[in-house]
Amino acid sequence: MALALAGCAGPPLSTYTLSLPPSPAAEAPLGPAPKVIAVSRVVLQSDMDGTDMILRDGSVLRRSLTGRWGSRLSVGMTDRLTERLAARYPRAVVTTTPLTDAPTVSIRVTVGRFDIDTAGNAVLEAAWLIVPANPKLPVRQDRTRITLQAPVATDQDVVDVTGALVDRLAARIDPGPLQ
Repeated sequence: MALALAGCAGPPLSTYTLSLPPSPAAEAPLGPAPKVIAVSRVVLQSDMDGTDMILRDGSVLRRSLTGRWGSRLSVGMTDRLTERLAARYPRAVVTTTPLTDAPTVSIRVTVGRFDIDTAGNAVLEAAWLIVPANPKLPVRQDRTRITLQAPVATDQDVVDVTGALVDRLAARIDPGPLQ
């Protein structure tokens, strides 16, 4: 009986994250009054914001039987976006954690479309707001559409494509001068 049940077991389940391994480089000193960039949790369409790794096959969403996200995809995207912005602005504190003081700027991202299909076509459409702490400064907004073509034969391929889309989004977000 035990052998029969063992034969029914599916492939092992792997859990993936979009976070990057810690950098071996030493961090730059922040100084006495560092600028703070607060990144709000990415808003993502509900059919994609879960722990299932999903590929589109026409009008069918196919979830992976062997891989899952370690957290909701919106959380993983937020973490990756925050890591990339922190790498670009090493003299600022880039955080998703609420702070006691008002941040220098807040970044709010809404992903209107995130889609990877079984043929490897990937698209991310996003809009964002840059909200300065100083109410006399204007709120800035922008949007982008990012497309990639990449292999998606494995769960790791899907992780890599998702990470590349978020990296390209992070490269396009400019908080401007940190005043």
